[in-house]
Amino acid sequence: MANTTMTESDVAENSAPSNNNNKQHSQAATTTTAIEPLVIGLPRMAASMGEIKAAIDDFNQFKKTVIMSDPKNYQQIKRKNFKTNQDEERVYITKAGWRLIAYAFNISLAIVDDIKEASESRPGDNREHYTWRVRVKATLPNGRYVVGDGACSTRERGFAKEDHDIYATAVTRAKNRAISDLVGSGEVSAEEIDDESPVPAPANRPPQMTPEEARVRASQLGAGK
Repeated sequence: MANTTMTESDVAENSAPSNNNNKQHSQAATTTTAIEPLVIGLPRMAASMGEIKAAIDDFNQFKKTVIMSDPKNYQQIKRKNFKTNQDEERVYITKAGWRLIAYAFNISLAIVDDIKEASESRPGDNREHYTWRVRVKATLPNGRYVVGDGACSTRERGFAKEDHDIYATAVTRAKNRAISDLVGSGEVSAEEIDDESPVPAPANRPPQMTPEEARVRASQLGAGK
């Protein structure tokens, strides 16, 4: 049997592919994405307490010096304080005021969706009522946003231009609520409080009759009275 003698160059050539394979495996290993450990902890505030307090103080000062400087920006409404059971007059920001706040914070507003649905009538009311429900998205320049909802029904106070006013009021309430929530105010707007006022009969619409009154009136018309 012949003996095979390997020189140093033969050994180097035979070992070269192995080194290449090792390099490929090494490169593949370095491109593997490491799994980040899950960090569990309490949520942190976006700013220091001093910065947060300063921002809140600025907002309150803005309401005092800008909002309260023009009567169209707010409305004084008397409501019952359930703690004292006494009627108290409070100040609520109106649509005009909330739009100034949106301007000051550079908030953009967009209607997300709206829907018109039938509403139940009150006893003795033979009219078919409806409600507009609207959702509005309020967004800050940093991308933070809030979606506010608002509604308005024909069962509320009389509207001069009902087809327009019902929808417009629902949009206004949704925008006001979205702005209020986004700036951390949480205040109820004047237009929402107006929803709770007594419902007067519209001047251009006759009072609703009960079914019995309607039958009597029909018989009178049929008899020519």
